[in-house]
Amino acid sequence: MHKPNWRAKMVILSRRFVWDEQTLSYKRMPLRVRSLLKNLLGYVAEGAIVGMGALGVSYPRWERYFAQRAEERIRSMEQQLHQKMEDTQSIVDRACALYDRSQNLYRPLLGLASVKPEDRYGAMGGAPITIEEQWSYQTNLVFQEYNLLVARLKERSARLRYLPCISPVQGVTVSGYGYRDDPFFHTWRMHTGVDIAAPYGAPVRAAADGKVVFAGWDTGGYGLQVEVDHGDGLVTKYAHLSRLQTRLADSVRRGQVIGFVGSTGYSVGPHLHYEVIERGVKVNPQKYLLLP
Repeated sequence: MHKPNWRAKMVILSRRFVWDEQTLSYKRMPLRVRSLLKNLLGYVAEGAIVGMGALGVSYPRWERYFAQRAEERIRSMEQQLHQKMEDTQSIVDRACALYDRSQNLYRPLLGLASVKPEDRYGAMGGAPITIEEQWSYQTNLVFQEYNLLVARLKERSARLRYLPCISPVQGVTVSGYGYRDDPFFHTWRMHTGVDIAAPYGAPVRAAADGKVVFAGWDTGGYGLQVEVDHGDGLVTKYAHLSRLQTRLADSVRRGQVIGFVGSTGYSVGPHLHYEVIERGVKVNPQKYLLLP
């Protein structure tokens, strides 16, 4: 393309030629400032028009560039969204696995009934829910289940403190709960506790938290004994002791020493006679001793 001779234009920019009829030739006349600026603006306008024309020719290339960048950005955002969806689905799957474990293991252990399927998956009918709404529902369900289990476990842990689920003395059980040949009366009689053989003077410990409701000598053959009330109608009895380590109305904790093995009352040797009484009925202590 022919390039304009800007130097020649700048030379004639400051001159103006007019035709002289007398001499039949052009005469050079000086330009005024206003005319000079007018010519200069004209040349600037001409350059601007040429530049805009060049820009108009190259615009489609810039348009393609920005469109390509936009497409790349959209693809990147789609990939990130897909990854987030996969991560979220993985979290929801793990939450559902925990929920299944709660239904099949934790709830039975804590004495809770399983959740009905309609309560787990929500009511049928109505407008269809989105995958995000389904995830939100299942996640909230797991949180509710967790809070319920924690509350029930705390409640049960507090109650376990008052359940006589440890052996009160280290030794060997020599006579269990049930009918037997009584060594004193030589008749078939009901044995209402368990006899645990242990060395004379061995420590006897409270099987659970409670309050001492009897500590002294029993005239019915138990000898020196301690009775502990654990609440809810549950009482434990420790008989044939040689010495007491607690008094009436004392509060005791599980594992606390409350007396020592002896052979007082109807006894043929040092041992502990241990009973568990539920609302006035003597039950087999193994029911509680076998608890984990």
